[in-house]
Amino acid sequence: MSRLLAWAAALAAAGILVGAAAWTVGLSYQRGTRFAPGSSYRSDADGVRALFLLLEETGHRPARLVQPSPPPGALLVMVEPRLVSPDRDRQVVEWIEAGGHLLLAVPRRPDEPSPSPAPSPSSSRRPSGKPSPAEEEARPAVPLAERLGLRAERAEAALEAPEGSPLASVRELEGETAAQRFAVWPRGARVLAGSGAAPVLVELAVGRGTVTALADPALLENAGIARTARLELALALLLGPGRPVVFDELAHGVAESPGLAYVLARYGLLPAAFAALLFLALLAWRTSPAEAPPSAEGAEGEVRDSLVDARAALYARTLRPRDALRLLERDLRHPLSRRLGSRRPLPWRELERRLRERHPALAPRLREALEELGRFKTRPPRSLADLVPFARRLTGLIQEVR
Repeated sequence: MSRLLAWAAALAAAGILVGAAAWTVGLSYQRGTRFAPGSSYRSDADGVRALFLLLEETGHRPARLVQPSPPPGALLVMVEPRLVSPDRDRQVVEWIEAGGHLLLAVPRRPDEPSPSPAPSPSSSRRPSGKPSPAEEEARPAVPLAERLGLRAERAEAALEAPEGSPLASVRELEGETAAQRFAVWPRGARVLAGSGAAPVLVELAVGRGTVTALADPALLENAGIARTARLELALALLLGPGRPVVFDELAHGVAESPGLAYVLARYGLLPAAFAALLFLALLAWRTSPAEAPPSAEGAEGEVRDSLVDARAALYARTLRPRDALRLLERDLRHPLSRRLGSRRPLPWRELERRLRERHPALAPRLREALEELGRFKTRPPRSLADLVPFARRLTGLIQEVR
């Protein structure tokens, strides 16, 4: 009964160890404290981690996107995205045109005036025809907001919702102001908050999808999200469409790491992997051959067959016959040189000479061993088991040299 309890305790401890290790490694690939500004896991004033955790704790299960392509049918949230690459921005635009929904909080503008952006094909103030692919490639890289015909400026604007806006029910917006407003927006965009001359929140159709653009990212960030108006506005924007919420991380430099641990964590295989490692460790421990116990009358340095067999079994699993021959030759030269008074390996002729002087009866046996070793080198045996008797004779010869 005690043996059964011991096994049960060992299995329970192993299960706890595997679970804790898998949970720790998985957590390190899912959470963090240092991310680029605007990332959904940044905890400072400019991050949006408070909003992310609020959605998570209320059961809405937000996700973090670290891949180029957003998932279909989701609401993609991009807060102050930086320019990753024109190809990625183009991929996001194509995803929207195919029916995606994007909530975009444009980057915060610097206090000093900046040069005017490149003309937007859909801007209400800079109308122009759609550029050709060659012209699109030749144009300098521009942020995603400007690709969509949006440009914000540093100027306060009222945040109240105009008549007919779906946000008109948010009463607390009255009297609230935003630090930025749109200076350029696409023709036909619907104003959800702000005035027609200075909109703060607009909605525009892009293909079969929609883009909800917010001019002031501070309305979603940690520093001001606790205000009732901003929190209610954020929840209305995120939960109103009734779609899974995905925060874009790739636009902030948080990309997936294609390593073994990442793959195991991503597909939920960490517990199985740690359990397999534990099983292999136990299997290696249980199947490792033990040395024979010392005999009562055995002298120090006596050769035991169990040790020779164990080494032969190890060689049989890991070495080729030619490699095993080199190890046997090394195991003969090094200890024999030390027993004959040299700290470094001696040449075979010098070993024969010294052995002939000190142990004349053993010199012929060394000559026979060297001749057999030469034959093995010329024609290695097919199986390492054929080397076991030879290894035993070499070890016995070394032990007889005093």
